[in-house]
Amino acid sequence: MAEPLRNLTIVGGGTAGWLAAAMISATRNRPGEAKNLSVTLIESPTIPSVGVGEATTLSMGWTLDLAGLDEQDFIRHCDATFKAAVKFIDWDRAPDGTGRSYYHPFSYPSYLNGYAPAYHYHNRNKTGGGRPFDHSMLGSCAVLDAMKSPRKPGAGNLEGLFPYAYHVNAGLFAGYLREYCTTGGVTHVLDDVVDVKRDEQGRVSSLTLERSGDHPVEFVIDCSGFRSLILQQALKEPFESFQESLPCDRAIPMPVDHVDPNGPLPPFTTSTGLSAGWSWNVPLWSRRGTGYVYSSAHISDDEAMAELAAHNGVAPPAGAPRAINMNIGRTRRSWVNNCVGIGLAAGFIEPLESTSLHFV
Repeated sequence: MAEPLRNLTIVGGGTAGWLAAAMISATRNRPGEAKNLSVTLIESPTIPSVGVGEATTLSMGWTLDLAGLDEQDFIRHCDATFKAAVKFIDWDRAPDGTGRSYYHPFSYPSYLNGYAPAYHYHNRNKTGGGRPFDHSMLGSCAVLDAMKSPRKPGAGNLEGLFPYAYHVNAGLFAGYLREYCTTGGVTHVLDDVVDVKRDEQGRVSSLTLERSGDHPVEFVIDCSGFRSLILQQALKEPFESFQESLPCDRAIPMPVDHVDPNGPLPPFTTSTGLSAGWSWNVPLWSRRGTGYVYSSAHISDDEAMAELAAHNGVAPPAGAPRAINMNIGRTRRSWVNNCVGIGLAAGFIEPLESTSLHFV
């Protein structure tokens, strides 16, 4: 029988690293129980976090519950708001050429007499022109249109009128998880990995840290982002590109102020079709997290920044655009020997449906 794992190393902080540490600690080192797994997270002090506004899926509520985190405390500390849908704008055109919008909500209608409701909807609306499908079948769409919350004030943790997730400041969320993890016993090491050593079987045996020297490894989780320091660089796991199917390979983030600081916060993420991709709008408490996901084969960084600024109704910022390269695809395997890649280190696809943290 194999010996149980005693020491776990996570390389990389950010949301992926600290979320992995939090979930492992919550399931293996529960409060009040004997600590049976030593977790060390090694985070570079020289690589800044992107820290943009990020949208989540329903899995985030389950994650908070698993870790025993208080929802209201999470909302206060992470600049978070509720998300009950994605609203798509200008992805479809009416016959007269005007743009149309529709929701992709988290709630869904029940089957009717054994049939999906779309069957009845199309059967009775063959000529078109009726109310949109989502508004015909879901009461939640009226709540979204009215800019109302999916949860009543004073409700308990995760007690919504209908399913919801969150918009969250990724930088604040990582710090919130770091506090939770280190309080719970996770060892936090601020250092840079400069070498990865392997044994005769090809397993990672130790990491050479720039300041601390040799760090022995029993099992390691690679959360080093697009660098994929261990999985792709050290273990040479091939990367399979999805670029042919998903051409958007660049992103420019642009935090902006709320249009009306005293107005209601949309309980949904907005995705608007632009000339070479789409723009996200994530409403946080303090600001809006916006940006442009685009194909560099169809627009330059400067042109993308100008289009995004015009879309947001602001002047383009001075200096070169802070564009982010996106490696669209995945490693052939995310688990190789004693290393598992999580987050960007293992792969990344089109972020249109807010799947980045979901995959973590």
